[in-house]
Amino acid sequence: FPMGVEDQKKWLYNNLDLPSFQVNGVTYRSSGGEFPQISQDLNVSLRKKATVSGKRMFLQPNLLNQTRYVPSKMENRETKIVIKYNKVWIDTIEYQLPDQFHPEYMPEAVKIESVFGSYSVDLIQQAGAVKYIRRLEIEKGEYGPDIYGEYRKFYEQVVKADKMKIVLKN
Repeated sequence: FPMGVEDQKKWLYNNLDLPSFQVNGVTYRSSGGEFPQISQDLNVSLRKKATVSGKRMFLQPNLLNQTRYVPSKMENRETKIVIKYNKVWIDTIEYQLPDQFHPEYMPEAVKIESVFGSYSVDLIQQAGAVKYIRRLEIEKGEYGPDIYGEYRKFYEQVVKADKMKIVLKN
């Protein structure tokens, strides 16, 4: 990448929507070709990611790539839905848990399949850590206005899944 490491860190500080974080390291890899890809390995320390209430800590594991978009309601859509490009986001985040906390509640894995794409989340409990793996794939294409309700439902399900929480107990 044309930016140096310090410029990359500066960009992250200006563009990540995270409270009180420190960038410990960042590396980028890219591949060209017919299906270009970019990979970002990011090591950050967070001070205020979880909410504590009594002996419990609530952690929303989707840290960086939360979907908030839900298409607006339309009763009688007349135009087709056009998705111009295939897109794939894969996020793997490993949380190191404080020694005194252990998972009390781990949400079930999520799998959503649609003509518009697919979405999955897996949570893997490890010794002193939790690994969160999220994959969102959007399929390019032109879709008739008659399935707009399915399009909206797909995004509603993704938004809901992106808000899942892990409960940790002291």
